[in-house]
Amino acid sequence: LYVNRKERNNFFDDYKSVLQELVQTDKRNLEYEVIKEEGPSHNKEFTVQVKINDIVYGVGIAHSKKEAEQLAS
Repeated sequence: LYVNRKERNNFFDDYKSVLQELVQTDKRNLEYEVIKEEGPSHNKEFTVQVKINDIVYGVGIAHSKKEAEQLAS
């Protein structure tokens, strides 16, 4: 299988997908939980934690839930 540099970098920049793949192979439970929302509706900041089998493995803070999940991963 040939993967060019750009595709390889995009794959490894998507930590959430990589984490999901790893967790699914071991039949573990993966959960993202918004633990805090701050700021006005036009400029919210989300704090998200990622848990595997109820153990917190990371926390991410960003202006979108999706980005906070990526950072937590």
